Amino acid sequence: EYSFGAHDSFGETGIYVCKPEMNPDYQFYDRVVMGRLRGSEDQVLNITRDHMEMDEWHGKQYSLLENNCNHFASDLCWALLRRRPPDWINNTAEKMARNTRTTHILNQAFRLAVASYRGRYGGASPKGEVVGESAFKTTFEYTCNNALEQNLEKFQLPKDYADLEAKAAADDTQIGEVVDLNHLPEDRQDIVALRREHEQKVHNAIILSAKSAAHAVAYAARKANVAREKIPKLRHDRWEEAWAEASAPLLMQWREEAVQGKLLVDFSEAAAPDAPAVLQQRERDRQIEAALEIAARAALGDEQDVNQS
Repeated sequence: EYSFGAHDSFGETGIYVCKPEMNPDYQFYDRVVMGRLRGSEDQVLNITRDHMEMDEWHGKQYSLLENNCNHFASDLCWALLRRRPPDWINNTAEKMARNTRTTHILNQAFRLAVASYRGRYGGASPKGEVVGESAFKTTFEYTCNNALEQNLEKFQLPKDYADLEAKAAADDTQIGEVVDLNHLPEDRQDIVALRREHEQKVHNAIILSAKSAAHAVAYAARKANVAREKIPKLRHDRWEEAWAEASAPLLMQWREEAVQGKLLVDFSEAAAPDAPAVLQQRERDRQIEAALEIAARAALGDEQDVNQS
């Protein structure tokens, strides 16, 4: 029996051999027969030795959630049979690992997006933040969490893969089928690879939603900062209160549109004049100007009317 475990020796495999169903490090639970294969003992040993040389299966690479003994058994079954064990064997670790990966990836995306924003718009304020940075951060995190919450079901493979998901969930291992090591089936889809690829697409969609909303809101914050500087300091409090009230519905609208994948932002600022993102930005400009007008009137009152006259 071949197993995989952790150790602290650098560059050494974590794969080891013991008597079947008598591993001293574990309590035997159940036997799952994955199928039969046609091939020589040397072929099987060569494939196993290939795994022993892979960095992925070095003892220091062991992870209870991301790279455990069940992951090793699954990969070896795929290499030998083009079939993976049923989901229930490693389901708990897989779900926890996905949550951990998602948190890590979204946090990393947040840090990169903030760094990019700072580099792009520069001109730090006395407090050390770029104009609009606070709005960018808050909106990115809010939209990211909201998009994640509303898209949890999208981590499941699309309905096109329903049959494949059903097979992965079942204990039917097609014991009667004999797999020839010299002619492994080429038409089988690896559900593990498909799930990881799909997971990445969901992550990318969530990050795009968060970036779109964050840039839209930060853009409004920069416009508001310019307008605020034109207001006498004694009336800043009144202006800020009015701006917050007038802009709140807009910010909420843009965040919701981003979560739904409907908010378009021209990140390059070089799109054609009739591009959908540019047309949307023109509408947002109109909304921002209307909100700024409300804030200015609230702060200046009759004085603005006299100046305009």
